Amino acid sequence: MEEILKAVSQVGFPIAVTVYILVRMETKMTKLTDVIKELLPLIKEDTDNTKEIKEAIDSLKLEIAKMNGKK
Repeated sequence: MEEILKAVSQVGFPIAVTVYILVRMETKMTKLTDVIKELLPLIKEDTDNTKEIKEAIDSLKLEIAKMNGKK
């Protein structure tokens, strides 16, 4: 606490508040970065699954078109 008061008296209140906010934000930004890194593989997996589903749907459309053409 004494360090904070010394900083305020030396550099002024606005700078001390800015430093405090930046220090607090750094922790949150680090946590956010970690969560994003955890999500990236899940997003890639979902993207791959979506591509597979699209390919399956396209294949089914072709089969249906073939069946309708034979009638």
